[in-house]
Amino acid sequence: MRLLFYVEPHPVRNGFLSHISAALLLAPVLSSLSGRQGFSFTLFGNDPVLDRLAARFPEIVPHLARPTAAESRRIAAALAPWNAAGIEVWLDVVQGSGEFADFYGSVLERLHAAHDFDMILVWSENGAVRQFGARHGLPVVHAELGPTRTPFPETLYFDTQGTNGRAAMRRTARRLIRDMAGREVPPAASWVAGSGRDTGEPADPGLVFRPQTAALLPQRPYVYVPLQLADDLNTLLHSPFACPEDFLRRILPELAEAGYAVMIKGHPASPLRPYNLRLEGQALNYAATAPGDVILLPRELSFADTAFVAANAAYTASINSSASFEAMLLSGTPLLYGAACFDADGWLGENLPFFPAQAVVDRTTRRDILDRVAAAHLGRLFVPKRVVQETDYLLRLLEEIRTGSDCGTVAGLDFTDLYRVGSLERGLPGLARIASSPLDAVSPGDAAVCRDGRLRIGRPGMPGPAGDYAAAGLCLGHVDRCEADGNGVLLSGWALEREGLRPPKRIMVLARGVCLAAARPNRYRGDVLQAVPGAEAPFCGFSFHLPEVRPEELSLAVACWDNRVQCLKRLRPGMALHDRGAASRPGIMRRLLAAAGLPARPAQ
Repeated sequence: MRLLFYVEPHPVRNGFLSHISAALLLAPVLSSLSGRQGFSFTLFGNDPVLDRLAARFPEIVPHLARPTAAESRRIAAALAPWNAAGIEVWLDVVQGSGEFADFYGSVLERLHAAHDFDMILVWSENGAVRQFGARHGLPVVHAELGPTRTPFPETLYFDTQGTNGRAAMRRTARRLIRDMAGREVPPAASWVAGSGRDTGEPADPGLVFRPQTAALLPQRPYVYVPLQLADDLNTLLHSPFACPEDFLRRILPELAEAGYAVMIKGHPASPLRPYNLRLEGQALNYAATAPGDVILLPRELSFADTAFVAANAAYTASINSSASFEAMLLSGTPLLYGAACFDADGWLGENLPFFPAQAVVDRTTRRDILDRVAAAHLGRLFVPKRVVQETDYLLRLLEEIRTGSDCGTVAGLDFTDLYRVGSLERGLPGLARIASSPLDAVSPGDAAVCRDGRLRIGRPGMPGPAGDYAAAGLCLGHVDRCEADGNGVLLSGWALEREGLRPPKRIMVLARGVCLAAARPNRYRGDVLQAVPGAEAPFCGFSFHLPEVRPEELSLAVACWDNRVQCLKRLRPGMALHDRGAASRPGIMRRLLAAAGLPARPAQ
């Protein structure tokens, strides 16, 4: 199998790095799979993306295919203001029309002649790629993030027809749900509880009472409305709405007439995208004067508070937002306005009619519907991110698609046991691990200890350690919380490698000679963004809930991408990763950077 991984080269949202996160996620996976069962890959993207990848993963440099000098000039010239006109050009590329779709088609012809690939992997949508595949009889696989974010189980999905409303997976889900009729399936909320074994996050976040947020809730049934981005493809191509205001003008009168109050929250990414912020502001201005009982929630509302709002809402109404899917996992009910990747080709809307506030609803039937929807998607279709990163799942999926499958999932593979037991070896014994170093394979329950500034790891019962690692001063970062909560310890903070100012590969929490939790730091930290330059800097936060342990027992091992490890013992709030004496005070991150001799981003 010879794969082309096509990383969107076209400038999107005022820059050339719009798809860098996808490349950073999948490039090391493809590199680890290279050579297995005759698999090889070529990765194409624009120069800024490839430069970033080469700096972070030197081992993939032989797999990179750059644009020619003339192609690079054409791509650079495509950079335009991100406004209605610029978005229309991008939509032409997505839908395979216009001069740029023709241009990228010619680039693909050149790449095919040079690399003779027989399959294409692309993130999200690209009409030029889809048309090229159809002309040459090559399967095209579209990848996208699933509708779950931390602390829900983070997922991806792969589809032969597209993403969102184009996905063939929607029809597969409809069939799976139909086949589940009359069978016992896990309750929707159990998928959240199961993820806690892997991520260390609290289970059932929406059930944790939030007294300050409870004071905001209306005294009658309400609908929670998380706004979608104006330039998201879910809005532009998979809904009947032109913008968030158009959406609110449609639904607010209907909800008021049905007797509901409404709680609206802006999208967390809008402040980072001026075009979206302007259109969302117009929508919120309308909502502030709309008829009915409308409450505008603070944009900075924490996840725990937002989950509490969604869990207590009668419906979570959105333009295909992941928040609507997550609401199902909090015992809520989604109300979708558009074609979502998780609506089972319309089955969800057909079987969950909208009821007025005072109607008597058969909750048993509703729960059965939502349980089956969650089981079909999380059990079969939405792939846990760690499965993609740490096993040969992607290779098996690509091979099945190459030989004719179009369902976007490995036949017979079910993730239910993984959520229940938390271990890849026990939950998915049929998949092979692809860890590139022993550090990548450390899982909760494995032997691991920080001693004398060194991390020693090994499997229980093995005669010797699987690895012995030591280094100091590798990272910047901060322990924000390390506090007992009555049922364990809440530990959170952020970490960046000094070299490259990128998030480290892995955070491992250790106690009593074993690993309690291990995860990649990927929480969004807007405060770090204000202090640290670098496109990857904001996604550097970590958060763990560690049951049945005391704060003073914990050690932290921060594994960098070059497999060096920095250890910290006797964790406490306010501890800096590079200076144990630092305290938690206002402006701490700027002082951390200054102490490390690194520049801080100037205040805007």
